[in-house]
Amino acid sequence: MDMQMPVLDGFGVLKALRTRDDTRGIPVVVLSANIMESTKRQALDLGAQQFIQKPFDPKCLIEAIKSAMAPPHCHTDRPPEESDSVVAAKLER
Repeated sequence: MDMQMPVLDGFGVLKALRTRDDTRGIPVVVLSANIMESTKRQALDLGAQQFIQKPFDPKCLIEAIKSAMAPPHCHTDRPPEESDSVVAAKLER
């Protein structure tokens, strides 16, 4: 989600999402050109899972989305170079 949007900014959207039971659990990845630490802290405090500064590397965005969408029990401490296919092959053994 971009923080600067017409009508309702990203902070307003985060507040609205977190106040409703049916939207409280929606994962949010924030994109912003604002580099102030206070902006990042406020977004994370309002429930964003990730904060990415623009301009950004598309690979970083994809990884942030994957991380935000993964159920909490799926997070692992595996090395980053270990691909999902390698992990899947290990699980099949």
